[in-house]
This record gives sequence, C-alpha cells and structure tokens, in this order.
Amino acid sequence: MRLQRNTQKRNRLRTILLALIFILSLGTYYFYTNLDSVINTFSSSEINDEFNLIIDNKGFLSELIIDGEEIYLPLEKVQEHIYQNIILDSEQRYGLVQLKNEHFYFSNADVDSYVKESPVTISFLIKKIDDTIFFPVKSTASLLGAQIDYFSDRDLLLITSNHSEYLIGKAIGDTSLKENDNTISKSITTIPKDSYIQIYESLDKYKVITPDGYRGYVSKSNIDVNTTSTTSIRHELNNANSYWSPPKQIGLVWDYIKYNNHDRTEQDKLNAVDILSPTWFRMVQEDGTILNSGNTNYVKDAKSKGYKIWGLVTNSFDPDLTSKFLDNKEAQNNFIRQILVYSAFYDLDGINIDFENIHYRDKDAFTSFVRFLTQKLHEQNLVVSIDVTIPSSSPNWSMVYDRAKLGEIVDYVAIMTYDEHWSSSPKSGSVASIGWVERGIQRTLDVIPPEKVLLGLPFYTRLWEEELLANNRVKVSSKAYGMNRVMEILEENNASIEWDELTGQYYSQYESEGKLYRVWLECDRSLALKASLIEKHNLAGYAAWRKDFEKDEVWLALDSIVKQGKSYNLLVFNEHIKY
Repeated sequence: MRLQRNTQKRNRLRTILLALIFILSLGTYYFYTNLDSVINTFSSSEINDEFNLIIDNKGFLSELIIDGEEIYLPLEKVQEHIYQNIILDSEQRYGLVQLKNEHFYFSNADVDSYVKESPVTISFLIKKIDDTIFFPVKSTASLLGAQIDYFSDRDLLLITSNHSEYLIGKAIGDTSLKENDNTISKSITTIPKDSYIQIYESLDKYKVITPDGYRGYVSKSNIDVNTTSTTSIRHELNNANSYWSPPKQIGLVWDYIKYNNHDRTEQDKLNAVDILSPTWFRMVQEDGTILNSGNTNYVKDAKSKGYKIWGLVTNSFDPDLTSKFLDNKEAQNNFIRQILVYSAFYDLDGINIDFENIHYRDKDAFTSFVRFLTQKLHEQNLVVSIDVTIPSSSPNWSMVYDRAKLGEIVDYVAIMTYDEHWSSSPKSGSVASIGWVERGIQRTLDVIPPEKVLLGLPFYTRLWEEELLANNRVKVSSKAYGMNRVMEILEENNASIEWDELTGQYYSQYESEGKLYRVWLECDRSLALKASLIEKHNLAGYAAWRKDFEKDEVWLALDSIVKQGKSYNLLVFNEHIKY
C-alpha cells in the first residue's frame, strides 16, 4: 500500500511539473511572439507621440512652412514659446521685433557701442495663410537668442529658446536612448561615444534630447554631466568682408521688391551685371522706422552667382515725413542703427540711398544726414551710393540735391537719366532721348567727377494716349510698360515702327477708337546707344531701372558695350541688334 501511495504521489508531482512546464513554455512563447506589445506597455505615450516641432523639450504638432532655406512658424507659437517682443505692423504684413542687446553683437566695437545706445526694432515680412500668421524663424532665430535645427528626413524642427535651462551631458560610451525610464522599454537610437546631449530631467534615468533631435531616457551611469547651461545664442554681425575693388565699369540693376522677393534661382548670372540692388527698405515714419522686405534666400542665390548686393532704402517720396525726420537727430540715429543691423544681417555689400521729393528748404539738412549715414556705413566697409535726378529747376526733385557735396561724400552717384517726359506730362514724348540724356550727364559732370557717376538706363517706356476734346484741346495720358508688353500692344494693333535718329529710339504710333497712341521705344539698340556714353565720358558704369522690364537682348548689348568695350556702330549694324 505504501509503495502504491508513493507511486501515486510521484505521478501527481510529474503531472504538476509537466503542467508548470507547459504553462511556462506557453507564457514564454506568448512573451516573445508579442514582445513589441509587451515593450509598448511600458513605453511612454508622450515620447511616442508624433511631433514635428520640439521647443525646449516640449513636443508639438504644428503647421510649418518651408520656403527654400527659410522656415515659418505660427506667430502665436513663436510669441508664446520663443520670443514675446514681436508685434505686427498696422497692415499685418510685417513682424516688428525689438532686439535685445545680449542676442547680437558687431565685431566692430565702435559700431556695436553705437547701435546699442538705444533699443533697435527691426521688421521681417510675415506670411498670412487663411487666418494664420507665420513668422520666419530659421533666419531670425539667432537674433531672437534661440538655436534652431531642421531635420528634413523626419520633418522635425528642433528649437532651443533663450530661456531654456538644461544640463550638458557627455556619453561615456555608445549609449542606448530609450523611450521610457523602464529597463524593458524600446530603444530609439544609439548615442555615439563622446556625443553631447541636453538633460532636462533627472529621475531614475536622465530625460534628454540628442543633437539630432531624438528625445528619450538614458542610464545615468552612461553619462558624464559637465555643467548647467542656458541657451545663449549671440548673432555676430560682421563687417563686409573687405573694401570692394570694382571693375573698370560696373553694371547695376535695381530689382523692384515690395512684399514678395523674386525667385531667381533658375536664372543664370548676367555678365553685364555686377550688382543687384533690391528695393528692400522703406522709411515709413518720421522717427526713422524702416520696413524691411529682405530675404535670406535671395541673398544666398545672388551671392552664389557672384553678384554684389546693394540694398536700396527710400524715404517713401514723402516730403513732409522726410522734413520732420531730418529735423530729428535721434530719428536719424534710429534709421542708421536699423540699416547697420540689416546690412550685416543680410551680408550686404552696399547701401543705395533713394531719397526723392524732398522740400528744398531741407537741402542742407539732407546733405548733413547723408554725410553722417555714409560715415557709419563706411565703418562697416559698405559701399554707399545715392540716386539723383539730372540738374533742373524743380526744387523738390532736383535743386534739393547739393550734387557737389554729395559727390564728395558718397562712393557713387546714380544719375536718373530718365522720365524726360514723366507720367503726367502735358506733352507726349520720350522717356530718355539720347540728346537729353547726354546733356544731363554733361551738366552733372560739372560738379561730380566722372569716376563716381553711374548712367541711369530705363528698361521701360510710356505709351501715350492723345484724345482730341470738343474745344480742340488734346487730353494726354500715359501708362508705363516693359519692353515685351509694349511690343505685344503694337503687334495687336498692327503698328509699324521706325528708327528715329533724333531721339535715338524706335518710334511707333497707331489709332484706336478715335484716339492716337504714340510711343518711343526702349530696346537693346537704344540702350546700347546710351551706354556708349559711359566710355565717351569715362563714367563709372550704369544703373538700370528695373529688372524684368527688359528683353533678353538688352543684356547682350550691355555686355558688348560696357564689359567688352565694343563700338556701338559695329554692334548695331554688324551683330545681333535687331528690332
């Protein structure tokens, strides 16, 4: 009986043991076949969330606009998490940023001290899509005291703001970055030995961000903590690289830009052009406030092609605003501080001063302002040019310019040898006939040395409409057109054209609906004729208004005349100039 009982007991134990083995085997099989589910049970949902924006260890799913090298974020998010001192202008086209002195510095100590004497507010174009306003953060981040990295493969934007506090750690060896502080949690990536990381929380493990934007947890034993840190990005605003050694004769073209910068990345470098002058800066208030339409994508493309960039700044052609500005020394300082910041920020090579329609009574004040502005810009090795009309009897548009003194102060004077017949002229006529242009240059050379003079070239023309009224008076009006469009209009109306030796231009006219239409055309031939005056009078070069009004043949003509030194007569009659 005892033997039987022992046998029964052993059988029960064997059954229990086999059951346990079966259960353990089943559990092990389930565990390994469902390992991801097991690990995910211990993983942090916060870390696993799909974010495309991380600011100071906080994840967001946010709208991003990628425009070339620039990245835009919703303004509200920028104000809340990165930089509060941003407001919109009255038209909601610009974000106005009051700079903090600790976020930037000029390598020139004297300029740095001058700029920081008073707060500087600068502006940047924003984008508005539906009801959301977007602010450019990629280019401006360092001026806001922030650091920004974009990882295009993951569409991830990583921003560390100026008020972020964290520890700096260094990986002792190759270290696994985990999703959670549980040992069993999933590995996200491996942090290479000697890599530096930002540590935001210290629990059982460190909660960190890697340099390539991964967030997670690492074992404390694998990290050497160096120091406590805060983000302190200071944007260095350098001088222009060196003083410019210009070619014998320079070519400049103004690029009209108000709110939208042109994408010229697919356009080849123009041999006839050395300088692009984008119309980026407008003084809009008597305290010297400037609105800025600059664009870092534009700068990068232009510089890569070998262009110099002279940013144009205007007074909005407002005589009363300008008068109050010229009567206020602090307003002038405010203006100059902004221009110094913009010039360095966009890596400009020069500034083109386009102040027009100024009260004659402010002539001396304007000259003094240009002298002071030029002095400050020269401290940054910037080339300074100014635009003036040809000498005439108009007080606000011509007599206000003290050409002799301005010619001594600045590096170049661009003569606006166009608008012989302006938009509201009571008489139809040429924008720039050859005789009128040469006489204007000759009178200018009486007071300004030729090596400082740039000849103005118009790339536009005016189509005049003459309507005979009941009293036999002729009502005259005009519209300005680029070269291609005006030719389309002439072709649509079957108008013939002929060369006019007196004006040095092609002339055309036609009738439509009882009205006479007349036009003196600008083209490669007329502009080559004008450009021949550069060599004749030993001028410094030309300045053309404006890009995109021209035909492609114009650049061939200017390259031949200005850069290759070919004869106008040879060029016109034996080469490519046809119309």
